[in-house]
Amino acid sequence: MQNASLKATSVSRGSILLDAGSAPNQCRFQMRPAVVCFSGKRKSGKDFICALLAERLTSEGLEVAIRGVSYPLKEEYAMLNNLDAELLKSDATYKEIYRQKMVEWGENIRRKDPAYFCRLL
Repeated sequence: MQNASLKATSVSRGSILLDAGSAPNQCRFQMRPAVVCFSGKRKSGKDFICALLAERLTSEGLEVAIRGVSYPLKEEYAMLNNLDAELLKSDATYKEIYRQKMVEWGENIRRKDPAYFCRLL
């Protein structure tokens, strides 16, 4: 048996997996989901960086979904108060009008059930 030199090789749409005894034509191409998380203070550029990364990955042929941990809270608050959830997620001026009441509402929900909004992600 020949010694195989195994090396991790990444490609833009997945990874090539080699087994010690496999011939090169027996390589498997496999897509693996990945989660990338960004954290930071308000207005620190998280959404901007996510949009840039999503644009780059999409141009490489990858499927990208952006979810903010506050999205479920904003979606439910918008539904209950007849507001535009997409604007609550993206428009700073619109969001600021409702921020304080939305924060209070979310804190009341989390006091009763700390994982409530996490389960909605």
